[in-house]
Amino acid sequence: MLSAPSPKPSPRQRKTHLPAIAIDNYTDGPGPLSYPVAECERLLHFLAEEFEFEERHIINRLYDGMATQENLYDELYNLEDKLNAGHNLILIFSGHGHLDEKKGEGYWLPVDAPKIEQTERYVKIHFARSVF
Repeated sequence: MLSAPSPKPSPRQRKTHLPAIAIDNYTDGPGPLSYPVAECERLLHFLAEEFEFEERHIINRLYDGMATQENLYDELYNLEDKLNAGHNLILIFSGHGHLDEKKGEGYWLPVDAPKIEQTERYVKIHFARSVF
């Protein structure tokens, strides 16, 4: 006797990962921003209230001094190991970005981004997307 296939889990039943990256105060490069950390916290609060996300879903907060290039890449590699097809991912980045029009490449600027444009010291958005 054939059994019916198991239903796919709904988004609420699936495991959700929600890393949050926000930078107000850059150490060297671009100037400070006024609201990224506060807005990120407001968004996390909204998700918790309206969509029942729990603190356990927020797997990491990388704010200001924690949002170095090394830590951002480490976070992306760690996510790559944790995610599978049955998981949801909501990745929040709030801070400076850069678009290299010649290369057609977008970047997130980590907290330790230099003043002079050095894209090798930024985080490639394409890399972040390829991990998922």
